[in-house]
This record gives sequence, C-alpha cells and structure tokens, in this order.
Amino acid sequence: MRVLLCVLCAFVVSCGPRTISEEAKAYASSIEFRNVRLSAAETYAKQTIYYLRIDVYNKGQRPVRELRIMLYFRNSQGELLMSHPATAISPRLRSLAPGETRDFRQGFDPPAGWNRTSPNIGITYLEIE
Repeated sequence: MRVLLCVLCAFVVSCGPRTISEEAKAYASSIEFRNVRLSAAETYAKQTIYYLRIDVYNKGQRPVRELRIMLYFRNSQGELLMSHPATAISPRLRSLAPGETRDFRQGFDPPAGWNRTSPNIGITYLEIE
C-alpha cells in the first residue's frame, strides 16, 4: 500500500490549517499502515454503513501524539473518485508508542465506481512527542 505525505491537504475543523513540523515530516516514513479490512453493517433504518479498519504501526523511536490521514478512493482506471479525512491517532487518547500497533475504524459511504481495493493513504497531520 502506498503512503503519501500530503501536507497541502492538512486541516483542522474550526481551527484553521495546521502545519507539520519538518521533524514530523521526516518522521512520517516511520508510520506504516497495514492490514486494511473492509466491513459493512446494516442500520435499523436498513441502510448499509461501510467501515475500514486499518492498523497503524509506529516503527520509529518517538511516540505519536496525533495522526490525521486522508483516504483516497479510486476507480478501476486509477482515477480519484473521493478523498475522505480520518483521525487515526487522537490527542484525546494515549499516544502510539514506538514499536506499537493500533487499529482504528473509519466509516464512509463508498463512491460509485470504487474499485473495492484498499484506498491510498496520505498523512495530512502528524504530531510526535
């Protein structure tokens, strides 16, 4: 799976854009996304909700305090259909320690024409301790 460092699409709702420090940009190569799993569940209203579960592995030497990503969904020709923001590591919870793997789950509505392969993942914000 390709991981992209996408600083230009960094955002924080109602707080304006955050910038990634040069130190965090360099550390981004220490973050791996593994074991992407797709699941679906039906609500009481008979609507289907889709979820991605993704393992985040910190192969570096510093704890990760916050990690925001963008999921890029493509069609069978490789064209971008949709990008979807997600928070993989929240500053409200404990940091992701060096050598630790933690999974997170993100709900989404799949775009029409999605090729059903794992989305590309771009790091939009990274904060290390």
